[in-house]
Amino acid sequence: KINPNSLTCAAVSPAKKLFLRVNRKTLNNKYRIIGSPNKINIDKIEERRSYKRAIQLLDQYKIVVDNSAIVSKTDRKGIINYVNDKFCEISGYSKDEVLGITHSFLKHPDNPPQIYKDMWRTITKKDIWKGKVKNLKKDGSTYIVDAVVVPIMNNQGKIEEYISLRTDITELEAYKTILENELTHSKDNLED
Repeated sequence: KINPNSLTCAAVSPAKKLFLRVNRKTLNNKYRIIGSPNKINIDKIEERRSYKRAIQLLDQYKIVVDNSAIVSKTDRKGIINYVNDKFCEISGYSKDEVLGITHSFLKHPDNPPQIYKDMWRTITKKDIWKGKVKNLKKDGSTYIVDAVVVPIMNNQGKIEEYISLRTDITELEAYKTILENELTHSKDNLED
């Protein structure tokens, strides 16, 4: 005779059978029973809830980042496989135009080649690279970004991809140039 407040079930694994008796109240609060009375699978509901919550949080974090930063993602070779709307907005390129190619189309001739060598040397060593980069828009005008490039590792600790977050500092750099010019002009006037 089966007690309605408890349940005996067999969990079968390739190695051995496991019989357990659980209180139905505890079972209903923490586990979900799947299957027929002959074959029962018990899932931990709490683990599923934690996983779902983590996914929800990551989705919300992505919304925050996408609305505040210029984002691109590449494979290990630097081939772009994701850009957000802010990237397209500032560069003037559509997603279709940039997916599958490297960032080299953005390179401004004012940037010394060493900046890119330093960046690749840093990120391939699994370190984070930070720097200021001047880029070309599709229309030929320029924009300046404060960039962070982060290598993303897989479970074996090997680099799987790179994610770059950038902030547009074009306006700040323009004000900086104006202030520097005014300061130089003021010094010249003081010396006369």
